Amino acid sequence: MTAPRSAASSGRLSHLMDDFRERLWFWPALIGLAAAVAAEALVRIDRVLDDRDARPLWVFSGNADAARSVLSTVASATMTVLGVTLSITLAVLALTGQ
Repeated sequence: MTAPRSAASSGRLSHLMDDFRERLWFWPALIGLAAAVAAEALVRIDRVLDDRDARPLWVFSGNADAARSVLSTVASATMTVLGVTLSITLAVLALTGQ
């Protein structure tokens, strides 16, 4: 007689999880929690690497001027993509309006 009880509790648990997934705050809260855990893990990894003074090859090792140059390049490319995307969108809207 324990099988129906476990099936009923399993059904309730499934229904409860469905209710959580349907609510608006569930996914943002879950992603926020994952971001907090990832931030803590990355800070700890950074401290361990600083203590050993051994950084992997993929870590940026330039000075402030080099970092500014990389940031400027990324910002320029982003603005270019934004401009092209906006132009294409406006052209499509103008052509569909005719």
